[in-house]
Amino acid sequence: MFNWALRDEDRTKAVLYQDYCNLFMSALSKLPSRQDDVWRGVNGDLSEQYGQ
Repeated sequence: MFNWALRDEDRTKAVLYQDYCNLFMSALSKLPSRQDDVWRGVNGDLSEQYGQ
């Protein structure tokens, strides 16, 4: 529901989640910074689009 509200053209739906977003971003800002590799699952072979 949250992602749908943020992607919807009707911005009034996203306003419902404003307090949640502020709390979440505040919590994220308190975490220590890290620089690591992040892996994401993708359906399909993307190896030709990226170098070794």
